[in-house]
Amino acid sequence: MKLIRKKDKKTDEDVAISNTDSPDVDMPDESNVWKVLVVDDEREVWKILVVDDEPDVHEITRISLKGFKFAGRNIELINASSAAEAREILNKEKDIAVAIIDVVMETEDAGLQLVKYIRNQLNLKRIRLIIRTGQPGNAPERYVIENFDIDGYKEKTELTAQKIYTVLTSAIKSYRDILVIEQSMAEQQIEALKREKAAAEAANIAKSEFLANMSHEIRTPMNAIIGMGRLIRETNLTDEQGQYADVIIHSSEILLSLIEDILDFSKIEAGKIELESVNFDLENLVSKIIDMLKIKASEKGLLLNCYINQDVPRFLKGDSGRLRQIILNLVNNAIKFTTKGEIIITVRNKEADNNQHNIEKTSNETKNEEADLKNDPNQVIISFSVSDTGIGIPKDRMNRLFQPFSQADASTTRKYGGTGLGLVISKRLVELMGGNISVQSQEGEGSTFEFTASFEKGFDIIKPVDKRADSSKPVYGIGSNVSLPDFPIAGTRVLLAEDNSFNQIVALKVLEKMGIHADLANNGKEAVEAVRKKPYDIILMDIQMPQMDGLEAARIIRAEKFDIPIIAMTANTTLQDRENCVAAGMDSYISKPVDHDKLRDVIYKHAITYIPPDQIKSSVSDINSQSSCMDSQPSSLSAIFDREDFLNRIGGNDDLVNQIIETIPENLSQYIHKLKTAADNNDVQGVIREAHGIKGFAANCSAHRLRDAAFQTELAVKSGDMEKVRLLVCDIEREGRDLLSVCCSRA
Repeated sequence: MKLIRKKDKKTDEDVAISNTDSPDVDMPDESNVWKVLVVDDEREVWKILVVDDEPDVHEITRISLKGFKFAGRNIELINASSAAEAREILNKEKDIAVAIIDVVMETEDAGLQLVKYIRNQLNLKRIRLIIRTGQPGNAPERYVIENFDIDGYKEKTELTAQKIYTVLTSAIKSYRDILVIEQSMAEQQIEALKREKAAAEAANIAKSEFLANMSHEIRTPMNAIIGMGRLIRETNLTDEQGQYADVIIHSSEILLSLIEDILDFSKIEAGKIELESVNFDLENLVSKIIDMLKIKASEKGLLLNCYINQDVPRFLKGDSGRLRQIILNLVNNAIKFTTKGEIIITVRNKEADNNQHNIEKTSNETKNEEADLKNDPNQVIISFSVSDTGIGIPKDRMNRLFQPFSQADASTTRKYGGTGLGLVISKRLVELMGGNISVQSQEGEGSTFEFTASFEKGFDIIKPVDKRADSSKPVYGIGSNVSLPDFPIAGTRVLLAEDNSFNQIVALKVLEKMGIHADLANNGKEAVEAVRKKPYDIILMDIQMPQMDGLEAARIIRAEKFDIPIIAMTANTTLQDRENCVAAGMDSYISKPVDHDKLRDVIYKHAITYIPPDQIKSSVSDINSQSSCMDSQPSSLSAIFDREDFLNRIGGNDDLVNQIIETIPENLSQYIHKLKTAADNNDVQGVIREAHGIKGFAANCSAHRLRDAAFQTELAVKSGDMEKVRLLVCDIEREGRDLLSVCCSRA
């Protein structure tokens, strides 16, 4: 509906009386300008319901209102000879404007009961109700007006032709005004909803940006900590030192898992998770999960077994990473809550399985479109169940299982740990994969979690020989669904593009242990120049770098037709970051902290030439599955330079500490010079980049006051306060001088 404004004229645009037998009716002046409702095409008339058991009354009303118009619209009289008939009409006709109702019909108060029915049961508040009675003694005016929600009371004897015109006109105007108000309120509500939606979308964007920034800030310093921890573990250590290194590595893995859960949950809530669709080997995926967790199970004296029905297709197409995440979460939970007995993973073809389990549902599920999937020969529904002989779940607490930040019992969190997000994330992922998740459990005896997921039937792809091959590159055969060969990759030509000196040390040491001597580029510009001068088998590219970032470098390399695998190595982990990498021409993506096995896998997959596996006589072995990693900020210390903390982080290697300290003056001087230049030129992006670099640099060498000053600078520039930025740059200079002084005195 639309509203238009018209001058108040006594024309057929407002009220027109064409019945020559009836006197003219002067309409009260509302205002100089008043609103007229222009309704949709289907509303061509005003519908008037006349309820009376006397046929003569209906006829008189029809004659009296002949030719009546209001706002350019005729009226349509709808007659009912009883309250019961009126009820039937009102149940069908929802847009009646006015009802003129007699009181005494089937019963002494039939009309009054009809009023209650209209207002209370049908909840029709818009319709105007006029009582017209021939027996006012049965329904006194004062009593009716006080006790019934009506808009007018008239005796039949006083309702002349002129009066009925006046009463009906007033009632229709009231009805029209209600429509106008309702429409105005609806428009206001729509505008309010639009504003709320825009605010929610802005909040989601801000949330996503915050998560991306926090993820990057957490991962960057932890990359050096975890990387050094793993490198130290591979050196010759005493038993005591080995235990210390194991504690560092194990604790970091727990921290990464917790942070990953929180970030995953936030992404799901914001609708930021999208599923991949790739071919994968289901048997291989499950086998790797068993290999990953069998030691953990055996440490508790538990058996861990898996049964895959023969009718389950080996090769599927879907998101193998998310499937692995769900199974890992369920099996890890089973191990956590089981002290003796066994854990069994069962995989079945849901469509072929005739022995369905009666499993108690614990969440509001929507049924899969299994009937439609059965008609598609390329689709398959797979059922996965994880059963344990653990502590079980009380029935009165099962409804908490799939609620965020909740576990079956508060004491469970204290005893076993965890965020209470694992099952929530698993449930959401299962639903994204077209399935549902359920549980049956008996306290003290164990639990069985079962979920279904929809996949396409996949196939085993054998990759052809890589066109980038040359005689100097190692050549191994592998299909995308076949395990990678565990052969050395020494001799692979790697270019590492990384601006952070500590990350450089970690990455170069890791590659060195793989038998790879990598060339180093300190930024994207140097990486492009290096590629122009020398052939490489693979490029490991950081994203945030000075002068030229990794994305721009990748675009230039692709534009110049260099067909080299480019792998992004970055602390930014959102879906948008990944899409940006793909759009720039990168081949894959590794999140920091970089897992050594994952890095080795990437080099195998992208830098090694592939030939059919039947041409390879050597045996192949499985590799660890890829998993995203998170990191954590170091403890906040007030020291200018905490040498002991830094020494502990790199395994007590004094020589390495001194080697790194020697690089601090030059690196810090360059950082501060670039930061001052950017601040003087009001270069916002430059300040963000250099402050970010100083923050990572300071965090990696345990210079926490310098790190804090750099962080405050980042916050200030992002808020647009350049005056505060310049003051903070002075703080950074002072902290830098203090750091150099302390480092030199302790070196």
